[in-house]
Amino acid sequence: MAPQGGAPAQAPPPGGLLGAVFPLLLVVPMVLVMWYTNRNQQKRQKEMEERLKVGDRVLTQSGLIGKLLEKNDRYIKIEIAPGVKAQMLKTSIVGLDAGDEAPKQKEK
Repeated sequence: MAPQGGAPAQAPPPGGLLGAVFPLLLVVPMVLVMWYTNRNQQKRQKEMEERLKVGDRVLTQSGLIGKLLEKNDRYIKIEIAPGVKAQMLKTSIVGLDAGDEAPKQKEK
């Protein structure tokens, strides 16, 4: 027997409340992990930028290696070859360059 109005009764969607909550149980922890990882990465970058001093050999994201000549709040200036200076964002620095030092191996 159909309800009044002529439309047949519809069954509730399968899964019920669990079907609606389950995706949240997957998404929320993933978002928290991404947020925590990003926060730690920003903290490490800021600490590294604060440790830089004029005269350090630095490595940039683009692979350039140079000597740090100037440093201010947003920009740095590096010398990538004698007489060749480049100005770039401070955030483009990946870290200090270890140079041509090979890792020391233990002698047998």
